[in-house]
Amino acid sequence: MNPSKAHFPFIKMDEAGIDMQGNPYHSLEEAWIQHVALNPNAKKSNATIESWYEKSTEYWKQQESTVNGMLGGFEKLHDDDIAESKQLLQQVYFSKLANRNEMKRIALDVGAGIGRTTKFLHCPLFDEVHMEDVVNIFVDKAQEYVNNPKLTQRICCPMQQFVPYANTYNVIWIQWWSI
Repeated sequence: MNPSKAHFPFIKMDEAGIDMQGNPYHSLEEAWIQHVALNPNAKKSNATIESWYEKSTEYWKQQESTVNGMLGGFEKLHDDDIAESKQLLQQVYFSKLANRNEMKRIALDVGAGIGRTTKFLHCPLFDEVHMEDVVNIFVDKAQEYVNNPKLTQRICCPMQQFVPYANTYNVIWIQWWSI
């Protein structure tokens, strides 16, 4: 079985696009093959999907459990980032999609780190927030950092293995995340 299909059975694999080097691809499977299987550097390093994610996890484990660490040294962008994100949620979700009769509004913050967007974006706007991150230290720190009873679930799991609860979330949010 193709590794990408094994890891992502829920993803529509025929999505076309352009990678970061400007190379077009016709499917996610083709994008993966271009990135790993046909990449001479990837072949030399015996790259696999797992090693690709492991490198990302190791990078994040080395970052500080602070806003500056979560933003890769760009803490100065925090206020504008939250303001713009809040404006987007207001324009897209709350003004157009939110069902006024919903009993409870629940957000899922994926790749949440210490809970920066959980604290400043989701908790003020939603009744309940769940968060997911791969780094246990960040997930543990979030309880203290967010310090809000609206944060009801902290999940430590790699994003690529995480399966959100079905029919639970009004918004699933991934802020600034790239693999």
